[in-house]
Amino acid sequence: MTSKKYWGKIILDFVNKLRNEKIECNFKIYGYSFMALPGVFSPAYSSDTHWFAKKIIPQVKNLSFLEIGTGTGVLACLAILKGASKVVATDINPKAIQNTLLNQQLLGITFPVRKGNAFEPIKKNELFDMIFWNHPFGFTEEKMLVKDMLNTSVFDYKYNSLKQFLRFGKEHLTEQGKLLLGSSNVAKINYIKQIAKEEGYKLILMDKEEVPVYKNKKTKIDVRLYLLENNIISS
Repeated sequence: MTSKKYWGKIILDFVNKLRNEKIECNFKIYGYSFMALPGVFSPAYSSDTHWFAKKIIPQVKNLSFLEIGTGTGVLACLAILKGASKVVATDINPKAIQNTLLNQQLLGITFPVRKGNAFEPIKKNELFDMIFWNHPFGFTEEKMLVKDMLNTSVFDYKYNSLKQFLRFGKEHLTEQGKLLLGSSNVAKINYIKQIAKEEGYKLILMDKEEVPVYKNKKTKIDVRLYLLENNIISS
């Protein structure tokens, strides 16, 4: 089994590569062209966004869709393009908000993009048929590590943001709504299961696959799509 220390280095190498990117990058997903700005988690280099798009976008037609931590806005944009009835996207990084608005402009679409952590920007009575977050896989107890906005795309201090996602997710679902989490073997899966249980969820693995950490490179990461099933049933 590959050590967490090894994966920690891989994550740091990845974010440092993003930090050194000083110009806009173009990339394609689902046949559509997107742009990644410096300072934003970039699917121009990573493979996981492509995989999650393949798994999630076929499900969104005629559904209301909320993407937490949208980054470049790829999944939210694709959701609108593929027939979602309503789309809202959030991100804590102001550069990600700018990036998503840019991609909306390039694609000729529009939907609300709001700045804030997890459900902070979502109104109390807003409900969605599907909520998805490809959460930062890296668990860290180093608070300084998440002072930098780019780091927050790959590291989550004590999984505090993930805890907020799990705590308030059910409050924003329609009656038949689905709360979906993108994760990986790089993440602390057993701890995530524990947090989910404490918040009244059962973590159900829907799919997983090994994909390259970097596009077209040999080193692979195990990416996973989980359904968070509400386990609280009144007796």
